[in-house]
Amino acid sequence: MYNNNANNIENISENKKDEKLIVEEDTSKRGEFEKHFYCTDGSFVAVSYPEAIHYEDGNEWVDVDNTLTYNSTLNKYI
Repeated sequence: MYNNNANNIENISENKKDEKLIVEEDTSKRGEFEKHFYCTDGSFVAVSYPEAIHYEDGNEWVDVDNTLTYNSTLNKYI
């Protein structure tokens, strides 16, 4: 039984070496509903959202701030 666990751990470690990870966003490719990311393997990933995640401010797309704050007077998050 111990050998099977050791093999599983070894396989998981091996898979992590090949795992594609996001390095950073390419903000020059932003749109109202999408983001584009560079990955560790040299590829990129585009992610699109059903709701707007950016708004245009001049010539650039800026993240929409959807942070909720609690208003104790109204007793709710706004």
